[in-house]
Amino acid sequence: MQSQARAGTGPYRPLSPWGYVLYSLLFAVPVVGWLALAYFSFSRSNFNRRAFARSAWCWLLVLALGAGAAFFSVPRALRDSLAVGWNAVRDTLSRTGVGVTPAFAARVDGFAAFFEEYRDFLRRLDLAQDKAALAGERVQWAQRLKDVQAQIGAAGAESLTVADRLYLLDALTDLVQRGIMAAPG
Repeated sequence: MQSQARAGTGPYRPLSPWGYVLYSLLFAVPVVGWLALAYFSFSRSNFNRRAFARSAWCWLLVLALGAGAAFFSVPRALRDSLAVGWNAVRDTLSRTGVGVTPAFAARVDGFAAFFEEYRDFLRRLDLAQDKAALAGERVQWAQRLKDVQAQIGAAGAESLTVADRLYLLDALTDLVQRGIMAAPG
């Protein structure tokens, strides 16, 4: 057996360089190549081919792990970088008001002013000793709230410019962050 190993005959015969190339191409073929890879990984007819097939399994494992890592890390990094860029554009347009229709900006600012007044009423209602005395005013505020919410919905459904949409989004986000308006659920 050791003489065969030294002589490179029988199961110990070496693979030629072209043998490695052709086996690499065979192993790269989906399904058929993988079946050949599985067969040669356990074959005893040539130990060099078996070792090469086993090394191909190792490479497949490394590639699968690398693809999995890329799949889970690259989209997050891409999403984060796009979000940073979008936030910069949104902040620039909404703060400067570039391209925002003046009538639309006034309407959105009116929404913000309404919600601040509504918040003040709710604080007054919370601190009131006689809540029944504010019942009529509470009904009026509830109706106004319903009307303003419908107007906001209608404003979002209109065909707006990008700057108008960003201005509306920025105003509503600001109200939610300040706790004046509840986040949409």
